[in-house]
Amino acid sequence: MSEQKKQIKKLRGEHCLNIFVSYELKEQIKSLAKKYDRTTSDMVRAVLKIGIPMM
Repeated sequence: MSEQKKQIKKLRGEHCLNIFVSYELKEQIKSLAKKYDRTTSDMVRAVLKIGIPMM
């Protein structure tokens, strides 16, 4: 496999992202997750995809 294909393969797939948020935002995300019966990580993904104004 060429070096370029190896680099492209590394860019695709699952990634880990650390996000630092305030305690207030964390509590809002947790309450939304509980309200809609979702996990906190599902709500974080939704906020990243849709944006903060959705809250």
